[in-house]
Amino acid sequence: MGLAGIHEADDLTPAHPMWRAAIEPGVWPLVDTVTRAWGLVTYDSCQGHQYTGADLTPTGLRIGLLPRDRREYASAAAALCRAATFVSALLPAGIEVNVGRSELTCENTGTTTPVLDLSLDPGSGQGWDGYFARLNEATAVLAAALDADLPTVESACACPLPVSPQAPEGVLR
Repeated sequence: MGLAGIHEADDLTPAHPMWRAAIEPGVWPLVDTVTRAWGLVTYDSCQGHQYTGADLTPTGLRIGLLPRDRREYASAAAALCRAATFVSALLPAGIEVNVGRSELTCENTGTTTPVLDLSLDPGSGQGWDGYFARLNEATAVLAAALDADLPTVESACACPLPVSPQAPEGVLR
């Protein structure tokens, strides 16, 4: 929606006629790749917002992935980690890619589900103006890396951290 705060949205699939219109243009290349080429489910996406002229903290670009099972979780986490490792040297100065693990909790049942989060964030010492000036370039670089390396069960993770739903919350780099 591009508005500050948390906003409920309809759950849509890539087959829905409003799917493309429901995704913000700046995050579309990543959402398109992980849903079309990777076949994953997203639970969240945001192109990042500077909120110029408003008394709001800027937010960076992010997508949230909802793996269907442990195998999909492991293969997606490994592929995200490989892509993040590969692009870290190719991203524009001042932007870094992060892969995180967290859990979603169902408000009705209290059931928790492991999820993966991918973000492009300002690097150390980088201001928001510089971040947003280079964000489209960084998104294109990351989307190309994701498109080139699809998740597979056999593929290994390049991260030094273990990749499993039981691992504590953390950031894979």
